[in-house]
Amino acid sequence: MQSGDGDAPSIKTIDLQDHSRVLAILTTAFTMCPLLRWLYPEPREYLQHFNGLLKHHCGSPYSSGAYLSEGDKGAILWDTAGEKRDNTSMMEFLLKSIPAHRRSETERLFETFGK
Repeated sequence: MQSGDGDAPSIKTIDLQDHSRVLAILTTAFTMCPLLRWLYPEPREYLQHFNGLLKHHCGSPYSSGAYLSEGDKGAILWDTAGEKRDNTSMMEFLLKSIPAHRRSETERLFETFGK
């Protein structure tokens, strides 16, 4: 589905063919996110694990979202109605993927988020 009129950007809802495009947009967009850079302080770690974190947070393949289809300048994902995120699985992934010295603090942080 696309929308737009005149000079307005074209917004396209995500389908399976858009996965790599949206992943590239979001990976680039979150490079300066303080939380993600604290979790993954090394660029290599961030690039290695961001896709997995996104899959655990949004589901895979994520299909509930949209992006600007001209120039890949932005994307947004949202929870699909009726679907619940598996927070246990997401935490297991997160704790396996972050530096060992951050694991206990990360667990406490995400427990606080959950409240």
